[in-house]
Amino acid sequence: MPNEKQPERTDESAPVNAELTDLASKFASLMESNFIAELPDAASQESMGDFRRQMMSSFITSMCDTGATEAEVAALLQSALNRLLVPTHEPWSDVKNERHANLIDRSIQGTLSSDEAFELDQLTAEMRRHCETEEAMPTRGARKLHEYLSGLDESASDPD
Repeated sequence: MPNEKQPERTDESAPVNAELTDLASKFASLMESNFIAELPDAASQESMGDFRRQMMSSFITSMCDTGATEAEVAALLQSALNRLLVPTHEPWSDVKNERHANLIDRSIQGTLSSDEAFELDQLTAEMRRHCETEEAMPTRGARKLHEYLSGLDESASDPD
């Protein structure tokens, strides 16, 4: 596939970190070339599972080609598997909230490591899931109001 020239960026849309943009571009190019190189073998696979395994192989090769060590790739894959297969059932807590806030501060300061960036992504996703649950809703006051109003209905209907 021919490389298309990217549109010029204005100052407002300039990447925060040019090195990461270059790495992402390199990864995309490597992924495409590795995918094309693997395609004849992948296309001859008899099942979709075999085809997907072949494609995962090209993904891992591309990660290593961009400078990731085998240990880093293994750790990233393990983290992804853990997130997919073993979702956390620990409730959102003050400790997690404090850690999330600290990571956000470090991200704003530009001092976040790649492991911490991944942790921030994980905690953000977990916090969003928590906020979408009923237990995160502030219902205590609503319950008290309901009980009070229910009591008024009963006393109003009592002819005493």
